[in-house]
Amino acid sequence: MIKVLIIDDEQHGINAVINHLKNYKGYTVCGTAKTVKSGVELTNTLQPNLVFLDISLKNETGFDYLNTFLPNIDFNVIFTTAYDNYAVKAFEYSALHYLLKPIDSHKFQAALSRMNEQISQQERLERLQSLEHNIEQPNTYKLVHISTTDRNYKISTKDILFIKADSNYSHFHLINGARITVSKTLKSYLGLAEESHFYKVHKSYLINVEQMKTYCKRTGKLLMNDTTEIPVAIRRQKDFANTFFS
Repeated sequence: MIKVLIIDDEQHGINAVINHLKNYKGYTVCGTAKTVKSGVELTNTLQPNLVFLDISLKNETGFDYLNTFLPNIDFNVIFTTAYDNYAVKAFEYSALHYLLKPIDSHKFQAALSRMNEQISQQERLERLQSLEHNIEQPNTYKLVHISTTDRNYKISTKDILFIKADSNYSHFHLINGARITVSKTLKSYLGLAEESHFYKVHKSYLINVEQMKTYCKRTGKLLMNDTTEIPVAIRRQKDFANTFFS
């Protein structure tokens, strides 16, 4: 039986999780809390396996709760949030489980199913620290967690040269020459272009604008700092040139 603790400063938020959990066997709600202090006390007493944690808790945050257990967080966390689209992307880049309020039943099921993912305590800690960085420091570089079939990676966006699409895969090319292939489409990472130093120059390329070297308007080819030549889509060439090479 998986013991569940729910931490949310609003009763309807607690009730929503309880109601969804009624549809699943093998879970029991061992306690609920509305503050960081009571959440910490119940965690120490009840030793839950899974915590549904609201990011915003009155004048505190879910990170205030989690930081009391560092560096040994030995329970799974599913975040619940009413935050905007920016924060949702922060969760996705950090590869952590979240539910957007109001909670959708299909996404609730998906979040529970992802609990089967086996990650080390160190990996969980690093993802949580990356999430805190990505949410609380919105105007700086992002920390992105990506996984291959045999390894997990934490990458700073400042170290990415470009990302290349390849059907249902994406190839991360790093400034140190490394290449990491993940089984996600380029669309999964387009949020980087909206809030960081990235630009989609072509349907197959998302580039780090800080790693651009030269651009040839005649050929529509962009040269990156590592000498990789990348095509700029015809319909993007004028705006691209005016924005970065005028």
